Amino acid sequence: MALASLSPDVQEFAAHLNDYRQRVGASLGKTDPLYRLLDEACKSRDPRALEVAKAAYEGQPDDIKERLARNGWGPEPACWPAPEGLLAQYQDKQVRRFLQIDGCEMIAPDEDFLPDEDNHVLSKRLTFDLRSSDWPVRLQIIDGSSKDTVLALLRKVISELDTRWESLVNPREERSDGIPAL
Repeated sequence: MALASLSPDVQEFAAHLNDYRQRVGASLGKTDPLYRLLDEACKSRDPRALEVAKAAYEGQPDDIKERLARNGWGPEPACWPAPEGLLAQYQDKQVRRFLQIDGCEMIAPDEDFLPDEDNHVLSKRLTFDLRSSDWPVRLQIIDGSSKDTVLALLRKVISELDTRWESLVNPREERSDGIPAL
């Protein structure tokens, strides 16, 4: 049986199989039976293996489907804090200056950013924030982020810090709001 003889939904599944396999590997681990099944179907491209892999992927329990949809992250919080509650937490914190480096995946350039060859963008700036600790590093990863993307971006951040430290912490230009530009 050739791939063309498969139903359109199985053909669509096959077209995205590598993405599904990576998501399962990141979310459940590469020893999980579902990963092994998808990996075998990805390598063999056997039509029957693709049909079985699709059925297994779509037949997962709801909690596994949620983890897969959220890149391995646990369930959504039952409730999110109100902005007023977060603002109250900042009342007694000191204003501190930070080097902030944000990273993301971006498929196409926009008016402000040009992605690199991996479709990654790093945005660097000195900024101010309210914080009570003197710890030199804080890492914040947004809920639902992919482990592979986060690790790739962190490697690029480390490279930037390693090669451009002086220009990052001692910028020569100022933006219109008075904060030094990088």
